[in-house]
Amino acid sequence: MKIKKLRYILVGTLATTILTVAILGRVTLFSMLTHPETLGDQIEIYKKVITVFDVLKEAQNRILGQFYTPSGDLPVYRIEISNKNYAKLTEDLPNSGRKYVNGTLTTPDGTEHDVELKFRGENYWHWDYPKKSWRVKFDDPDKNPDNSELLNFINPRHKSQILYPLGYYLGEKAGLLTPKHEFIAVYVNGKYNGLYSKIEQIDQDFLENHDMPAGDIYYGEPEKRIKMDKEIGIFASTDLWELKPSPANQNNNKDALQKLIETIQKDPPEFKKEIQNIVDVDKMLRYIAIQDIAESNHVDNFRNLKIYLNPKTGLFEPIVWDLFAWLQIDSEFTFSYTNNLLFHKLQQIPEFNEIKNKYIWEFINSFASQEKMEKLINEQTTLIHHEIFFDPYKDYVDTMTLSPYIRRPLSNKGWKEEVELTKTWYPFRHNYLLKKVNEIKVDIYHVSTENDNILYVQITGECPVVITSQNKDFPITTLYPEIKIEKIPPEKTYKINKKAVTYTTTFQVTTNLETENIQFSNTITGKKIEPQIHQLKSIEDLQNIDTINFLKL
Repeated sequence: MKIKKLRYILVGTLATTILTVAILGRVTLFSMLTHPETLGDQIEIYKKVITVFDVLKEAQNRILGQFYTPSGDLPVYRIEISNKNYAKLTEDLPNSGRKYVNGTLTTPDGTEHDVELKFRGENYWHWDYPKKSWRVKFDDPDKNPDNSELLNFINPRHKSQILYPLGYYLGEKAGLLTPKHEFIAVYVNGKYNGLYSKIEQIDQDFLENHDMPAGDIYYGEPEKRIKMDKEIGIFASTDLWELKPSPANQNNNKDALQKLIETIQKDPPEFKKEIQNIVDVDKMLRYIAIQDIAESNHVDNFRNLKIYLNPKTGLFEPIVWDLFAWLQIDSEFTFSYTNNLLFHKLQQIPEFNEIKNKYIWEFINSFASQEKMEKLINEQTTLIHHEIFFDPYKDYVDTMTLSPYIRRPLSNKGWKEEVELTKTWYPFRHNYLLKKVNEIKVDIYHVSTENDNILYVQITGECPVVITSQNKDFPITTLYPEIKIEKIPPEKTYKINKKAVTYTTTFQVTTNLETENIQFSNTITGKKIEPQIHQLKSIEDLQNIDTINFLKL
């Protein structure tokens, strides 16, 4: 009841101002539509209107923050830092924020620890606004209840505030190395600073906490100021990677990474042969599968790729990090969407792509079902409801309005609307994936001659087809759709196309069998496929069919 009364007071106080601004906003939009010749000026006015709204939302959040008391549902961490040290962090951002200063951290058990503090994150929304993202360093990891030298307190950047746990949930369930995520409430110098995501630091302590042997960890995430080749990015040089070496690698040797980079740039047959001795292909395909489920392209050629060289297997395996999806229902979904060269090259191999699609099918019918994801979203929403309601600095990164990639304050109404959008988005995504895995078209061009029946089989879709026959002498054959990727000669590698990868190919099978004796099945779902049969009188007739005019007869 107190929250509701407080809300009514706030709304009553601000109602007149908001109504005035809303009318001004509508007038501005109408003017933009009716007077396009002054569009530039009108856009500037509209931005000012948005700014007024943001000031009101920010004021409302600040007032609500004064009434916060912990819900008891989330751990509470308390940072204490002197004014002098805080000034050191902020005097020359972002550079000054990267240098540790002394402070204290009180953990949820009530223990006060002497720690070092700095801001973390390359992007401005982590350090340029009141709600900073923090890195906390313990002198002795044993003193930290999390058994780690470093802690990350991250300001969630999305309106829903719950995308981080969704991505890490998928990673953990897929059997991949995944950092622990936990929502927490953070105080800074005695004042509630809002809701944060606490995420494990990827280092040797992380490996120990996940019962993995010490091994080299590589961050494919150079600073944004470094210029990189647009096509291959971090795969151009080992110098673009940060190494977190194992105790056994005292010389910071990057030979294994160099071998990976060289192999990635080889042609498909050689790449396929060598990559399986360098990368844990199965785990990497699982990682690609959950990114496809989330429609995330956030692990790309320039950022967020973290890999671990497992000394037991001698293979690189992925570490799940920042599976961030954009959740746009009004835009066209894609199936295989990546501009990460390693992921692209793996999917270029038909057999690997089939395994990845099998994992998509398996996951969306188990832990990533609509029911499981809806339950998870509801649980996370309920968990953070109190803390986000009173968060004085809740914000998001705006990617959709006239001022893209700008940090903006988030209202409680806006948060609830985005949570509902997240709930709505996943069923759309889930159904799209189901459709694409099942959506295979088989066309048979049957040419009858005096001696043989010649079948030209065309497969269109995302998944391969297995051909069987009632005749025991007919071998079981799997037909893989061709993955078309543009090659850039001579010195560069494969173009990373941000559009969905499309599959289509034509295969030739010569047999004495009648077409009705051959059966086609989806290798992923096992579902039988009824082919479209086109009867032709001669081979020459094939040349007149546009869909297969690339056949070399």
